[in-house]
Amino acid sequence: MKDTMLQELTWIGIALVTTAYIAQRHMAKPVKLAPVPSAQREVDPTRWRHDGTQPTFYKDGNRSSNWGTFGLERELLKATA
Repeated sequence: MKDTMLQELTWIGIALVTTAYIAQRHMAKPVKLAPVPSAQREVDPTRWRHDGTQPTFYKDGNRSSNWGTFGLERELLKATA
């Protein structure tokens, strides 16, 4: 008696889960709108243009821009210290 009742409850559970799954799959899906052109997403070709104001030397972090002038002296101080 107990086995048949457990089997019936199992099959009822399977039926409920299957019904819920099928109902969820057939629900109306939201309509996707066409993408709207955005000025923020456009690539700015002037971003990589060199207009003469950018430095032409490599600057590492907050290091001073006259590193080339005193670089050798600093390296000698580090080596001797």
